Amino acid sequence: MRIMNYLGLLGLSLLPLLSSCAREFRSGSYLLVGATLIRPAEGLAAHSVIEVTGDRISAIYTEDQYPDDEPTVDVRGKFIMAGLTDSLSEMSTQCEADEAIRYGVTSVVATAGLDRGAINLSLNPSPVIYPMALIKSRGIGGTFTLDQLDEQVSSALQNSDGVKFVDLNKDMNASQMAYLLPRLREDNKIRINAELASAAYRDAVGVHNLLHTEWYFDPLAPDSIRDLPDLQTNASSLLNFYRAVDGESSTTQEHSKFLVKNFFLTPALGLYSFHDFATFAAFSKYYEERNTCGIPMTRVSESVYTNYANNQWAESLYALERANKRNGARYLAASANPRFGTLPGLSLLNDLYKMKEVLGLTNDEALATATVNFDRAYGLKSVGRVQPGYYANLLILNRNPQEDLRYLQTDITAVVLRGQLSSR
Repeated sequence: MRIMNYLGLLGLSLLPLLSSCAREFRSGSYLLVGATLIRPAEGLAAHSVIEVTGDRISAIYTEDQYPDDEPTVDVRGKFIMAGLTDSLSEMSTQCEADEAIRYGVTSVVATAGLDRGAINLSLNPSPVIYPMALIKSRGIGGTFTLDQLDEQVSSALQNSDGVKFVDLNKDMNASQMAYLLPRLREDNKIRINAELASAAYRDAVGVHNLLHTEWYFDPLAPDSIRDLPDLQTNASSLLNFYRAVDGESSTTQEHSKFLVKNFFLTPALGLYSFHDFATFAAFSKYYEERNTCGIPMTRVSESVYTNYANNQWAESLYALERANKRNGARYLAASANPRFGTLPGLSLLNDLYKMKEVLGLTNDEALATATVNFDRAYGLKSVGRVQPGYYANLLILNRNPQEDLRYLQTDITAVVLRGQLSSR
């Protein structure tokens, strides 16, 4: 058996050796031998051997029984887990792709428009990108007709092969939802997200995942707030709304139980990390020190920071999301890059930290939101698990992030991206 110990030969750094390893194994199979396999929500498997063929995992063996005719990489003493999936992010520049990979993100549901750049499918290297088309309910002339909605769907999907993601945008009404959902579900390759922000959530059963789940408490706010025409665009109205909803009331609990029964939820709590800083200047300093890609800070300024802080916006929002957690919510992780001073890769980790800190998820549950839950939500059978047939998107770590999530920042020594070993 030919053993290539790329993980410390003669005390040299792992990273350049893995790069040369990637070139050597580019066209064939190889084995990652001896690591402890981390399967969030499903347990550990010590002394595992993972066979990679092309861009896929082809087999998993134990260390005492595996093929002896393939090149091997000795990863004994290391931990291996599925790469992370960001369920909502921009992915438009090579720098963003590089930063995402550096923080262990190997798959992204990418969206464009508004203050996000265009989706760029020619990036290399890049996470696996699933483009998400935006289906709008309203235009400049008012609410779109059903024919206009159909045109949007046809346009969004006509040049898309394989799995297709769509995002049903705000203010869809009941008739629009009743038309769109059967139309979209005719194609079993379509995965449906929604940002409804209105009572239409009751008509949304059949949607896979709800984005920004705090919005779905709108119907519970007092009429004096809920009926404001600018509820979702005026910061003061939105802040008053969050403060007005009682996260402990029986009405809120009933509402929450409906949400968690029917949908996966993506609160994107990392959006609110700027609340953790005592001043806007402190947050700006943190952002600029980590903003490798020069991404303009959007939707957060000193006045917004002050307004949100004075109105205890984050605390009110967290109280609502805790109601979902108590009722058994199934979560997906998202960076929401570049909104509110979020960054590729790093802000996905911030979302995991927030779900632990604010909602009380265990480390293992938080890891599941960026791995196996994505597979459970959408059933793609290609990302989110270390399993034969899935993409060989893997993280190799010195320490187990089930013990401390911050090992995702400090202890990733290499990333396997669609079968290719590369440095972090």
